[in-house]
Amino acid sequence: VFFIQHNFPESYTSDEDNWSYFRGALSGSSFLQMPAILNWFTADIAYHHIHHLSERIPNYRLKECHEVNIHLVQNVHRLYLSQVSDCFSLILWDRERLELVSPFA
Repeated sequence: VFFIQHNFPESYTSDEDNWSYFRGALSGSSFLQMPAILNWFTADIAYHHIHHLSERIPNYRLKECHEVNIHLVQNVHRLYLSQVSDCFSLILWDRERLELVSPFA
């Protein structure tokens, strides 16, 4: 789950000189769309993007913080279970294009 929340198509990545904390938090991690029962089993880890804004927020508060701050997180990349397999091949960093790429493409 952690891998696909950071490695997905069009994930925000940047070189050291141009890094943006806010963009890294909200565009460099995804919001995994799962059924409620899976959110329960995973302690709401689908809301992991909130953790990147503040690592002090405990898992049991991630969903609540997401809902209270919807104005900040409305553009976070939504990732659906049907797209999960597409993420596993994004393992290489292309320095010229500044994006994650697949060695199999």
